[in-house]
Amino acid sequence: MIKYYLFIYLLHALLISEPFEHYKFDKFYKPIKYSDVSISIDGILNEKEWEKSSVISEFIQAEPVYGQISTQTTEVRLLYDESYLYIAAYLFDNTGKIKTKSASYDDWYEGFEKKADYFIVEIDSEHNHKSSYGFAVNSSGVQCDYRLVDDGDGINDDWNAVWYSNTSINQNGWIVEYKIPWKILKYHDGDSMGINFSRFIHSKNEQVFWSLLPIEFTGMVSHYGHLNALEIPQQKKISIKPYILNGVTDFDVKYYQYDNQGNLDFEQTPLEYNYREKRNNFGIDFIYFPNNYSSLEYAFNPDFGQVEQDPSEINLTGYEIYYDEKRPFFTNSKLMFDTPINIFYSRRIGGNIFINDYNYETTIDYAFKYAGGSNNGFLYGFLISESSINTIDNIVDNKNIKTAITRLRKDIINQSSYIGLIHTQYKDFRDFSNVFSVDGLINILDNKFKFDGQIVSVDLNSLNNEIGQSYELSYTDKILDTNLDFLNNNVFDSWINYEKYSRMFDIMHVGYLVRNDFERFHFGIALSKQIVGEYIKNYSFNIQKIISKNMIGDIIKNDISFNLETSYTNNMLFNLNYIKSLAHYDDWLKLDDYDKSERDLVVVKKPESDNIKMTFSTSPLNQVSFIYSLEYFSNTLNDYGKGYNFNMLYEPVDWILIDFGYQLDSYYDKYHFLKIKPYTNIPAPEAINMIRFNPVDDYYFSDSRIFEKEISIAVSYYISNDFSIKSYARYFSYINNYPNFYYYLNEDTNYQYPSLIHDISIEEKESDIILYNSKFTSFEFNCVFEWEFNRDLNFYFIYSIFKGISGKSFDNLNDFMQYFSNMNDSMKPEYYYDQSLFFKFDFILKR
Repeated sequence: MIKYYLFIYLLHALLISEPFEHYKFDKFYKPIKYSDVSISIDGILNEKEWEKSSVISEFIQAEPVYGQISTQTTEVRLLYDESYLYIAAYLFDNTGKIKTKSASYDDWYEGFEKKADYFIVEIDSEHNHKSSYGFAVNSSGVQCDYRLVDDGDGINDDWNAVWYSNTSINQNGWIVEYKIPWKILKYHDGDSMGINFSRFIHSKNEQVFWSLLPIEFTGMVSHYGHLNALEIPQQKKISIKPYILNGVTDFDVKYYQYDNQGNLDFEQTPLEYNYREKRNNFGIDFIYFPNNYSSLEYAFNPDFGQVEQDPSEINLTGYEIYYDEKRPFFTNSKLMFDTPINIFYSRRIGGNIFINDYNYETTIDYAFKYAGGSNNGFLYGFLISESSINTIDNIVDNKNIKTAITRLRKDIINQSSYIGLIHTQYKDFRDFSNVFSVDGLINILDNKFKFDGQIVSVDLNSLNNEIGQSYELSYTDKILDTNLDFLNNNVFDSWINYEKYSRMFDIMHVGYLVRNDFERFHFGIALSKQIVGEYIKNYSFNIQKIISKNMIGDIIKNDISFNLETSYTNNMLFNLNYIKSLAHYDDWLKLDDYDKSERDLVVVKKPESDNIKMTFSTSPLNQVSFIYSLEYFSNTLNDYGKGYNFNMLYEPVDWILIDFGYQLDSYYDKYHFLKIKPYTNIPAPEAINMIRFNPVDDYYFSDSRIFEKEISIAVSYYISNDFSIKSYARYFSYINNYPNFYYYLNEDTNYQYPSLIHDISIEEKESDIILYNSKFTSFEFNCVFEWEFNRDLNFYFIYSIFKGISGKSFDNLNDFMQYFSNMNDSMKPEYYYDQSLFFKFDFILKR
């Protein structure tokens, strides 16, 4: 009999269509439908329709005290017609404590994120308990929208749509009104939808929700309440959005060629040139929605969307940096194509291509995409594109690059589990790649137990099939009624992850993988608890173990880490992290290998080390807040180092934000690998050969004392929510002081610390200081003027400069800025300078 009831319980848990229904029995709302609505979206609730609507007012704290009633009253009303959903929220508060903040549309960091009072509506329009649309409005009327998928595990904050809202502040608090078009939401029958509301009260650092489940239950979308008895027709929609980009970049560059020994040739006159590169871009995105569950999109030279004031990345590692996708054509249904192993990395389409040691730009000639889904949880989509290489040289016979992506995904067991298939195909002048993949997720027992996995097969140029695989198993629950009081009421989380990629596994034509040729185990446990004490608010603690090997069995990572994070009732935070790294090996050294499968397996021993980092931050609610971190490491070779990081945010008024950062790292490294970084990514006029090839393939290590410093400042000035000026400046300095000899590594010293000594002359060292960037300083500055007019027209003015000097150190920023390339012949540093000025318009012809 017990077995019978257990079977019935498990079957119910697997097949239940509404997760957590016994926690949400009272979380439903039936809005009134109108054929003619007189509501004006002005932030004033004086229309008769609002008076007839019932009120939602039971909001529960998630922060600072999980599960308690909100300290302020919130009243929400809803109604709808065949075209729009209308939402009104009256957020009661002391008027003098309401925090306003001006910001640009969709700028979560500056307009929301602990910087203002705000209200959020999230709608699971497909009622699949996995995906939803988020609409946030702060007390100054700034909008922000996004999409959640996989029950909140994934977020697409680059999803943008046109919807309407307005706010007002009165003596009792503030009001926000929404008008959300049904046509921007995906749904089939549309008779029932998931919905949730949340509010942030800045003066109390309080986050409250309408539907809030016990803290041990993971997920977000599956926790929503419901809109019931809706009657909404299918909507058709056409969107046409072109853009125009026009500008120039002035280059001033000086660099040296190599001699026959692989050193820079200082005897020859350095190549020095000035030229101007003009750029005139035009593109268009076209979208047709025949209904609310499918879309057909076409793009010519897709737009990157909003211009953002982001600094360039400084990469001193041997691994490629991952960049988020910003082009609306790819972000609109980006999450449909996401998988645990990222075999579709859309930045590859229209990105640079590496040919003969040089990066060439490409242009997307066209891209076509179709995406849709059925009402039983079956998703489907495909994307095809063709790009061409931007060069007048006949470097290859065929400059076309073709890509095709196909995705299928079906819900199984219940709406929280699925199985999916994805196929990518790529063809250019030298490679033909076919990638097939199966992925899936099992999510049962109220989201406590999860298993996801993926296996990928790669066929590159009809060679052997290579395999990659990733699996993760996790379990989350709350600890109750143990004999150890300190464990009671802790949320317990445990996981184990396994990944394996063969040595020739290569998805980099269309996908992204940090590296291949490794097998990794990653497992750990975590505890977190709400304390609600006099000083401490909550804490979390985790312990993790990571061990990785390459395919011939060398241990390339062997770490144990401990992390403790404590937040206090005054909103301060303290974090302590300790990593014990056991002896392992480094088998990827060089930075300039295009094909990762061709990397030399020169293996160098890395010593056992200890790393400790402490971070302290003040309350982000204050006018001035800061984050300070201190880091220290040492190893068994008596290497040591320390680092400081200080970040300060200052908001003198709600329309100005100043972000200042200072970072300083200094360390001693006995066997520091000197990495060659040729500047092959700097554009050059077609008549000048910019390719600099080093014929020498040696592995040199130095006895180094390294000093690295970075100072940055960002200022955002909002004349209004529609017009803003943002600027960013960064000064970066890297100095590697080493003696006049190198440690040398060859096959005889494999698996050991480098031991052979290679003495170097003064001339060779002067050359290597430049080649290895041992003395490198750079400064960058950009400024963005943005004007947004009714979301139908956006205008941007962008000005930026970059200056980099390799081979000389400077005492201060002023000396560096005064240094120019027209130097006398005795000066040997290489000089890189560019200055850009661009104008951009994007506008909507039809929505």
